[in-house]
Amino acid sequence: MKYFGYALLVGLAFFLGVWLFRPPDCGTDCRPKFTSLAAAEFQYSLVSHPGTLLDIRTAEEYATGHLTDSQNIDYYQTDKFMAYLDSLNKQQPYYVYCRTGKRSALAIQQMRQKGFTDVTELSGGISAWQSAGLLVVK
Repeated sequence: MKYFGYALLVGLAFFLGVWLFRPPDCGTDCRPKFTSLAAAEFQYSLVSHPGTLLDIRTAEEYATGHLTDSQNIDYYQTDKFMAYLDSLNKQQPYYVYCRTGKRSALAIQQMRQKGFTDVTELSGGISAWQSAGLLVVK
């Protein structure tokens, strides 16, 4: 009987500890968001859920045309790219694109590993954007 009382106390302490120190209930907003969107949806998301737009192509590619208000950071300059990611607020929304979507898919994996929580990729890259007839600036 004595051991039953101890077991009951330990169980009660465990239950109270779990209940008192649980993470806040914030629904789906607590989960990291990593999405790949087609051009039209990507454009809509940029407007409805503003964030930082990253063009991860080379400077030469960027000069041929890019999305309005995008920041250029070359994915192929690995050390510079990683240092740039480290300087960003990982809780803010980010939109990433490249030429066809290959680099952006890799960049999203790296951003996930670095703790980013809200990253959206342009599926098919700027090529898909242009094929959809959407605006590119020089």
